[in-house]
Amino acid sequence: MDELERYNNRIDTIIPRETVFPCCFVTTPKQMFMSLMAGERVCFKGYNEAARYYLRTAEIFRSLYAPGMSDYGFVLALNNYIVRNIRYDYDVLTKKTLTPEDMESFEIDAPLFKGKGVCSAKSKFFSLLCALADIRTVLVTGSLKGCKDDSRHAWNKVFLQKPGDSAPKWWNIDVTNNRVHHRFDLGYRDYFLVTDREIMRTHFFIEYDETFEYRQINRLVTGSLDYPAA
Repeated sequence: MDELERYNNRIDTIIPRETVFPCCFVTTPKQMFMSLMAGERVCFKGYNEAARYYLRTAEIFRSLYAPGMSDYGFVLALNNYIVRNIRYDYDVLTKKTLTPEDMESFEIDAPLFKGKGVCSAKSKFFSLLCALADIRTVLVTGSLKGCKDDSRHAWNKVFLQKPGDSAPKWWNIDVTNNRVHHRFDLGYRDYFLVTDREIMRTHFFIEYDETFEYRQINRLVTGSLDYPAA
């Protein structure tokens, strides 16, 4: 039995969804990412590149998710996984000319297969894994206070209910800076599920790109195009 057959045999146990979504056939990692972010169930015709990426994603997902786990529990486990296992790729930022391999550090490629990446890669990786758990996320772009004017940064917003809260709501999470600026007494959680007011002490929000692709990735194709408040 090849990898794709094993994938097809366990697809219904990999993704803990109460609703079975229409199957979307994908051939590239980008299509896989876009489809999962849109809430679709992905399928593959043959063991293509998208299938290889999905199997690696599912492998990481299964190592973090347990039946009955709350959204909060999964996001905490995912945050800690990223902090401990995916290092920031400082080397790629010092290069004047980037190779195709270097560009992987800006996408999901490097976190999945090399254990590294810059902020955009880490935030996409976070959203990708949350999509498998059917947890809503948004990719946020902005900058960090104290950095150069042209220095861009990326983090996430995630919709969940924290322990003790009566209802779910949107929270900011910056898995990149949870690693860079972590304090051991907080357990890698300086920027773990914080409000807009809290994160704006160190972060600037930037007007986002209103292209269809961006809105589709962030589930903003319909309804309000504003970032959800946290």
